[in-house]
Formats: sequence, structure tokens, C-alpha cells
Amino acid sequence: TPVARQRQGVRITNENRKGKGDASRMTEPKATAGGLLNPSIGFLHGKRPDLEPNCTPNFSFHSRATMKDAAANKGYSPNIGIANPKLLLVLITMNTALVPGKARSAGTSEDKIVFLGTFYSERFTEEHEYRNQIDLWRQGSTVFGLSAQTAGLIGDQKPIIQRLEGSMDPKTSEITLTLGNGFPFLKGKLQGSTFSAKFESGGEERMARSEDKFGISGQNAPTADSATWRKWAETVLSEREHPYTKNQRQLCEKGDRQACVGIGNHEKLNGKIAEAEKYWSRACTLGAWVGCKFSGDSVNYLRILKEQCRQDVVPSFERNFACQELGERANKEGSLADAKSWYRLGCNRSELPLTCCSRLESFGYESTEQLAMQKSCDGNDHVSCLILGGLAKKSGQQADAEKLFRKACEGIPYACRKVTKQ
Repeated sequence: TPVARQRQGVRITNENRKGKGDASRMTEPKATAGGLLNPSIGFLHGKRPDLEPNCTPNFSFHSRATMKDAAANKGYSPNIGIANPKLLLVLITMNTALVPGKARSAGTSEDKIVFLGTFYSERFTEEHEYRNQIDLWRQGSTVFGLSAQTAGLIGDQKPIIQRLEGSMDPKTSEITLTLGNGFPFLKGKLQGSTFSAKFESGGEERMARSEDKFGISGQNAPTADSATWRKWAETVLSEREHPYTKNQRQLCEKGDRQACVGIGNHEKLNGKIAEAEKYWSRACTLGAWVGCKFSGDSVNYLRILKEQCRQDVVPSFERNFACQELGERANKEGSLADAKSWYRLGCNRSELPLTCCSRLESFGYESTEQLAMQKSCDGNDHVSCLILGGLAKKSGQQADAEKLFRKACEGIPYACRKVTKQ
């Protein structure tokens, strides 16, 4: 009734009062850059929260005449004029519901996590299988998921499952996904029931929408908020951990320092930096200089390196790798003489790594150094023979180089590679 409408704060036109109007003349509020404008209830001239998020409206009450003047004024104030004080609660509710861009609480359609689906591809040879599955979720422009992959002998593979994070470009709809540590994983596009993916490691796959092939059960993942989803994803990763990784964890607990380094790297790959540092620190305590380096323990890092790269230590991969690290460190610091000394200690009868020997060949040598090495080579210093052979080859003295390489080959497997077939 007109009385009820007046109580609701609705301004009744003359036509309405005479009974000549109809409800269609009651216009709905419209969002404008200055606020909400409704001819029926007056002008709300507060700034729009989505345009000025820091603006806090100051509610005050004005007569309709004052509001009419304000509506004609182009410079709106940050006040909200209300013709009827009883409308305050109603208008607050309307403003929240109708103004675009209004902040919404978690769990609304804007923030809700949507499961995009499970996408799968497979390829087989006579003996090998290559299977990929990606489960994707989206929350606004953020995209995240789980990847399951196998590659190897048919029927003899356990999937490696990894957590993915990324985003979707609103203009191109291109999805970029990285591993938990931020390392690039793939770029792709979702078109209908196909996800076209280009992997960072090489290769492209057209993955079709599919049922779950690896038992991830992505369709059952909680989607209330991202924190709950992450907790679920971590549970999946823990329960479906690869047997090799489980074995490495057990070896680390038993004192295998290299296993501890490997598990630390694995945790970093999944974005668990705190867990990674825990394993690296244990590796460092057990004597792995790599663990010290990754955990930032520079004192023990250098101590362990120098203990392993010594003349009285039996030639081994461990010794040569330590010498390589010290040589590279000295070379970066500009200490060429120290670099050569470390590389010499790492070039011996151990076949791997080959870096120390190859680095020694790459350096230039003064004539005095060459004379000293000639004497050393005559005394069966195989490293000196190797270096001199490299210098002879560079200067075109192939016969001399061949002779020197053969002598160096007696103590350094790397030099044997230099000897010609004849």
C-alpha cells in the first residue's frame, strides 16, 4: 500500500498517489562511479568501495531537498545521504549486494575452488610406457594441481607424484605451472576436454579429459579454501610417495649422508624448504659438504672439502668431486695458482669425474711452468704429461702429443681417451 511504501522510504509520485501509476515506475538502484542512484529513494553519493577501497563511508541523514542539490552537484562528497533513517540497515545490505567489486568473504563463488578435471595421456613402445596425468583446480586466476608420471618398463613403474602451482592468463587462457619450489614445469591451454601441455623438460602432450588412472581421487579433494586443499595434497604426496624416496629416507635415518642430501633436494623440489634444510643439515653433520653448502654452513663446508681433497686420500669420486669444487671456487675468486693445485689433486687414476683433468688442459702455462712439468713428467708425474700433451696438440705437434698422452694414460684413465686408435 502507499502507506507501507512510505514506511519503506519509497517516494511516491503524484501518479502513484492518484492511482494512475504502476509498479513498473519503481526503478531499481543503479551502480555509478559515484555511488548508487535510485530515483525512488534518493541519491547515495558515497564513493564506490571497489574504486576507492580505502574510503570509509560516513553515514549522515539529509532531507530530499538536500539530496536533490547533491545529485545535481558533480563533486560528490564521501557521505551517504539517506532520506529516511529507517532505511539505514536496508541500504547497507543493498550496497553490499549491488556494488560490483565489493570485498567478499572466503567461500563465495568468487573465491571458491573449482575442480577443472583430470587429464591423461599415454604412449607405449614394445617394452616401455610413458604415462602422464594432471589433476587441475582453479581459484580465480590461480591454478594448482597434482602431476602423476611414469616412464620405464611396462608394468614395472610406480608413479612419481608432484604438487603444482601456477596461474592462468586472463587474456590468452594460457596456464603456467611450476613445481612446489618454483621450478618451471609446463605451459598449456585447456580447450574443451583437451589440455595441450608443453613441458619445460621437453616434449608436448595432448592430454584428454579422463577418469582417474592413478588413484589420486582429485574429484574428492576439499575445495572450501586453498589451505584445506594443500593439506589434502600433502597427505596424498605422503601416502603415495615413491618407493625409492621412502628407501632413501630410511637410509638417511641410518646414517647415509648422500641419501640425506637426496631427500633434502626432493623436499626442496616440492617447496618444503624447512624440511629440505633439516635433511641437508643432517647430511652436513654426517660429513657431506654438499649438505653444508645447501644449508649455509660455510665453516664445515670448507673443512670437509679440504679433508677430502688431499694427496694422501685414496683417489675416488668423492675426492675428485671435492677437488673440483675447491678448484672452481678458487678460479671464481681469481686465484689461478690455487685452482690449478686443486685440479691437479682431482686428476688421478679415478675415472670420474673428468672435470679436473679437462680444466687443467684448458689453462695457459708459462714457459717456466712447462719446464717444471717436463721434469715432473720424466719422473712419472702423469698429470704433467697430460697437460704437456694437450699443449703439444694445440701447437700442432701431434707426434709429441701422442707420446705424452700414452705416458699419462699409465696413471690417468682420462688421458687414455686422448690416444688415437693407432
